[in-house]
Amino acid sequence: VEAGEFVYQTEHYEFRCDAKLGASVVREFARLFEATHLVNHELPLNLRPKPESGREKFLALLFKDKQDYLNAGAIPGSAGVYMGGKKCLMVPMESLGVRQVGKRFALDRDSDNTTLIHEITHQMMNHWITKLPTWYVEGSAEYVAAAKYRQGRFAFTRMGDNVVAYLRANKGVWDKKWTMWHVHHLMQIDGEAWSGAIGSDKTVSMRNYASSAILTFYFYHLDDAGDGKNIVNYLKDIEAGTLQRLAAQRHLVRGRSYAAIEKELAQKMRRWGLDLEFTGDAGPESPESAEAADKSADSS
Repeated sequence: VEAGEFVYQTEHYEFRCDAKLGASVVREFARLFEATHLVNHELPLNLRPKPESGREKFLALLFKDKQDYLNAGAIPGSAGVYMGGKKCLMVPMESLGVRQVGKRFALDRDSDNTTLIHEITHQMMNHWITKLPTWYVEGSAEYVAAAKYRQGRFAFTRMGDNVVAYLRANKGVWDKKWTMWHVHHLMQIDGEAWSGAIGSDKTVSMRNYASSAILTFYFYHLDDAGDGKNIVNYLKDIEAGTLQRLAAQRHLVRGRSYAAIEKELAQKMRRWGLDLEFTGDAGPESPESAEAADKSADSS
């Protein structure tokens, strides 16, 4: 630990901060981190959150000054960022609702924590990130961020309402009629293209996040029997070493055309007031050609 650095620990987290914080302030924001850990542990996805290799606890670096946070490598405009290479989450204290009042620090209990919850979820999934496609890495984090968090607890009831309300508040989805990416297009976006859009095209970036949230919600709650078993089996297959595209064809697409998936998705999302249109690469028209294309891509 460096000079001038203060260390605070909870059951699963170590917080390092460049300012001394009061016990009550640490206790309150630590509840958010521990609650996000718990909810990612309990979701029926078999994610088994664990600290990065070489760490006993998850690490969060907290910065009193936003500029110091940016100088450490954070993305301008971000409210927190998971740094896989550094094996830590970096957060400016303003994102925790912590503000300096004279020589003391106070906590705003009503601050918006959704972006921070998204980034904490990335850290919980650190051992999955390189194995999963970008749309699901981001969509699963958006899903947790959309849940109702209040005073150390998450509520996952009425998640359709929660997801749509979250998208309208945070992702530019205002009108009833909204354009998301074609499912095939979304599934092909890689991490480089996703990150590039964040700094260069806000419309594309917003559509990326909103589309991933909607598709993740579909596979969790609307697909097949609505029990999420196909996404669970998809994760198990990937963990066993199956390539992403083949696992997706086996458990998510399941012999359907992308157009058929989109038709069902659009029909079911109308229940929550979203009338979906699609743009981008629609992909193969038949399920047979889709599966053949994915096998060819994975073998090349």
